[in-house]
Amino acid sequence: MIRLKYEFNRIERKWQDRWAKENCYHAETGGDKPKFYALVEFPYPSGQGLHVGHARPYTAMDVVARKRRMDGYNVLFPMGYDAFGLPTENYAIKNHIHPAKVTHDNIANFTKQLKMLGYSVNENSEKALNEVRDVLIKQKQDGIVQGYMVDEVKEKMISGEAAMAVMWSGDAMYAIMGNDSLKYVVPEEGSNVWVDGMCIPKNAQNPDAAHKFIDFLCRPDIAYRNFECIYYASPITAVQDMMSEEDLANPALNPSEEALSHDITENLDYYNRIWIDILA
Repeated sequence: MIRLKYEFNRIERKWQDRWAKENCYHAETGGDKPKFYALVEFPYPSGQGLHVGHARPYTAMDVVARKRRMDGYNVLFPMGYDAFGLPTENYAIKNHIHPAKVTHDNIANFTKQLKMLGYSVNENSEKALNEVRDVLIKQKQDGIVQGYMVDEVKEKMISGEAAMAVMWSGDAMYAIMGNDSLKYVVPEEGSNVWVDGMCIPKNAQNPDAAHKFIDFLCRPDIAYRNFECIYYASPITAVQDMMSEEDLANPALNPSEEALSHDITENLDYYNRIWIDILA
């Protein structure tokens, strides 16, 4: 009789890496598939790792999520952490560690353990995103990055003090008008697609005047003057008809369909958490 040994370290890692590479558990936005939302209670990262009380319900829900995917459903199976509250505070006090560090370190360990267990929760390569976060933090520490700013970056680009910056498209156009050696580009990996909106609070004291003001701003001749002043694109067709051929062809003002198809806002919450780490 041949005695077979299941090499779980090698086999499990091989297929988990394959699943992550092919993004098997990605939940689509929209689509025609029937939707299924799977949710389990989020763990408190108040200890050094998961325990059997986590694995039992998570395994059961993972079975349900996988079965639904096999049945053709678009499955949203998220995972998060109840990172705030007394459990984390008490763990931090007991171990004499700052709560922010406790939360950050334990979330990293919990995430690693969840993936080791092979759960099919939705993820978008958090490992790669965390690696980028660490690189950006090191760049700041090494002085390669001048700083993370908003309005000030325009003048730094115009003066040549900075070589590259992440900017809103209208700010980029302002900088280019001040320094024609600059160029606006959208990364191949994508960028966040955004829209400025006008709204009226429910408790506004004069909603009629607010509506008239919005109507005034949307009047084609006024909207075009606004475009000329701040150099942001306008969704108003009549304004686009007044724009020059050069402006219409400018990707900062009228991005291509290909550029718009690489929208990264689906993972914006996680990006924001990484951004907080970088700014700290």
